[in-house]
Amino acid sequence: MKPLELRVTHKYVGTYQHEDEWKVVGDYGIIQSEKWVKVDQDNFDPTEPVMVHYWVKVTPELGIPEEEVRQALRDSFSHVGCHHEYDCCGCRSFYASTPELLTVGEDCEEWKVTVNSYRNY
Repeated sequence: MKPLELRVTHKYVGTYQHEDEWKVVGDYGIIQSEKWVKVDQDNFDPTEPVMVHYWVKVTPELGIPEEEVRQALRDSFSHVGCHHEYDCCGCRSFYASTPELLTVGEDCEEWKVTVNSYRNY
């Protein structure tokens, strides 16, 4: 299990988002993942996204609202790794869509997080 963190400040972009302030709202672990790539897709083709579905077990801290867990999952699975001053560098960025709450147990929840990935061209 890893700490599930909510990004509190948004001063930095891309590679430097770790410099922002983060708040731990629980723990999470990936249960399963499924990658979707078009069969005829070239992995270097910038026009085609790669999508990954993650099923995630979350143990939220006591009293943390569902919306904060949802946003923390978005923050944890979204990564914009590019810090170039120009386009067409080919860096891949990952954007999590709105996570879907699947089940709620006594001490944990199961969520589905879909992450889309694009190259910067």
